Amino acid sequence: MDTSKRAIIYCRVSTEEQANSGLSLDVQEKVCKEDVVKNGYSLLEVIRDEGISGGSMKRAGIQKIFNLAKERKINAVFMIHGDRLARNTFDHIEAINFFEKNKVRVYLVYQPGLDRNTAMGSTMDTILAAFNEHQRKVVSEKTRSALNEKVKEGWFPGQALIGYKNVDNPKFRQGE
Repeated sequence: MDTSKRAIIYCRVSTEEQANSGLSLDVQEKVCKEDVVKNGYSLLEVIRDEGISGGSMKRAGIQKIFNLAKERKINAVFMIHGDRLARNTFDHIEAINFFEKNKVRVYLVYQPGLDRNTAMGSTMDTILAAFNEHQRKVVSEKTRSALNEKVKEGWFPGQALIGYKNVDNPKFRQGE
């Protein structure tokens, strides 16, 4: 392990439920740690954004990584997949360009061989970033649609506002 090759692992999940009860963060960390060792880096830190959408770069963890890159304290960032970095095509490309400008290599463990220094690799990276954004938008549309249906059935999709009571809707019970 070369201590002059310093790496960060970045893990992210989109929902609090995934952060609190899922295995995803631990699995992301484990898989990335194996890749850090395989590539001869020393691990500086594991940074997590727990329960935060990749649709925005306003995440404490990713901002910390940007600062470490700007200060030249890291040489590499390891993530399992490009969708952990961003679920917005423009943000993804901007982040990749930022890392390249600051001489920080980005390793996407489940996307090996994606060489952004080639025409094909750069194009594929952009296409995958667009698919990641598409997936975020599809999930958003499905969620919005399901919540609208709940409202039509008489449900308030969430907790009642302050001053109101949460009551059971007798028209719609689980299993009936």
